Amino acid sequence: MPQPAIRILGAISQEIRLQMNRTSASLDAVHTASPRTVGGRRLKCTRFGMSRSVCLGLKSGSFRGSLGTGKPMVLILFSGRPLTLPWAFEHVPAVLAGWFPGFGTGPAVARTRFGEVNPSGKLVVSWPRIVGQQPLYYNALNTGRPTGNVDLNHPPATADDRYLSRYIDEQNSPQFPFGYGAAYTSFGYGMTTVSKSKLRAATLNQNLKANSEAVVRVAADVSNTGPRPGEEVVELYIRLRGTSTAQPVRALKGFRRVALAPGETQKVTFDLKPEAFAIWNDRNQLAAEPAKLSVWISPDSAHGTPAEMEIVP
Repeated sequence: MPQPAIRILGAISQEIRLQMNRTSASLDAVHTASPRTVGGRRLKCTRFGMSRSVCLGLKSGSFRGSLGTGKPMVLILFSGRPLTLPWAFEHVPAVLAGWFPGFGTGPAVARTRFGEVNPSGKLVVSWPRIVGQQPLYYNALNTGRPTGNVDLNHPPATADDRYLSRYIDEQNSPQFPFGYGAAYTSFGYGMTTVSKSKLRAATLNQNLKANSEAVVRVAADVSNTGPRPGEEVVELYIRLRGTSTAQPVRALKGFRRVALAPGETQKVTFDLKPEAFAIWNDRNQLAAEPAKLSVWISPDSAHGTPAEMEIVP
């Protein structure tokens, strides 16, 4: 093998060993400084092929007892799917979902754990409370027995409350909704506003074929209400009602990442093109239809106050 190639391969091998040492040291620092393990052991939760996404070790007396020591605890999850851990989410002060982050796991976890990085990731799944909620997804269709104003946070109080699209022994909502993500600061959202309250379906369809520019601007003020600078992923959702085919209760149509200093407020805008309002109709055609329209700018798929619009013929 030519000498230059040997030197390059040698440098690559040395860099790999260096990064592996850094990763190992970072993980050791996390284990040493944070009492997040039980007796120095990692908790095995699931294996390939198991039917339940639970972590039995979190029910142990040693884990629960460690929470009563008064020492700060962070639970770090490494998993390929959401784990149903309602007790832990209620009692552990902080949980970091690491998924399977790969080669840079150690430095990433350590920097996040010790506050060098302010997390800004958002969930791309709906995190269930119990396995029985699966399949669980934010963009579900409206049900035949909508709950209306019934409080789903408590068991049904009357017989009529039982016969709705709900669980009678658990909340309908996920543990964490699609798009959720916390940080070492907090963010506040203002009202969603739109540049026009009515759109014409004929104009949308004409512009849809022409691949035209935006037809409406949606905006909201987003503020950093916490003590630290941070980045927020701002999300835009819509809902169409009265169309020829059923549409989701919310559909993600855009997102933007904004960096905000403590106390800073920024107006976040989305310019929506005609395709944002087009659906596959009952004739299997991609087109806009007359409909009632709700638009949200929110931190996730479960919160926010919508702005109301209408698509007329």
